Amino acid sequence: MMDTSMLMMAMISLPVLAGLVAFPVVGNKGRIKEILTVLVALANLAGAIMLFRHQAVLSIPVPGSDFSVVFRLYHFSSFIVLAASGFGLLLAIFSAAFMAGRKKLNQFYAYFLITL
Repeated sequence: MMDTSMLMMAMISLPVLAGLVAFPVVGNKGRIKEILTVLVALANLAGAIMLFRHQAVLSIPVPGSDFSVVFRLYHFSSFIVLAASGFGLLLAIFSAAFMAGRKKLNQFYAYFLITL
């Protein structure tokens, strides 16, 4: 099993990377963007379920300075992450149905994934 710090890092980076991959996908052929968005939101929810009721600290140093970005996970914050991930999955499913046939879907799903 993956340790909590690596899982936290994966939950932060996976939607951003998927959003960057979804951005250059052009056209409305197929439902690749919708499927990618729902799968990433589902993976994010699965990670939140695995992190639920755990405690961890993830520290990412900022290059060129003495500062670091610190993410703390404790019981209440793991509940908030779980609720936000569940809500994100619901939004991804809703947007897959609602946004069908609209223009600039690649931009919508890319920005949606980056903010997930």
